[in-house]
Amino acid sequence: MARHPVARWAARLFAIPVAVVAVVFALMNRQAMTLELWPLPFTLEAPVFLVVYLALLAGFLIGGLTAWLSGGGARRRARRMAAERERLRRELEDARQRSVDLPPPAIPAEAG
Repeated sequence: MARHPVARWAARLFAIPVAVVAVVFALMNRQAMTLELWPLPFTLEAPVFLVVYLALLAGFLIGGLTAWLSGGGARRRARRMAAERERLRRELEDARQRSVDLPPPAIPAEAG
């Protein structure tokens, strides 16, 4: 699906500053931090920016999964309605075809 040129420029106008901020954040937060993941018996040392970006990615993925799962009923209804629409379209086409195949009605002669 092609997007309108203005929408493409608006997306770029928004994405470029966000990318610049992300790069500056990564450059300013390169120091290492130690993560201790409580139930697990090991620690992980990673740059601060990586930990923040991974947390943002995890939140994005969890939010997307939640939205997708909550839309399951709507998608199921849409599939059911599309199947019903297709069945009715075929039924209408069959009725039209039968009406074309019928002989013309006889016109009764007037008593006069």
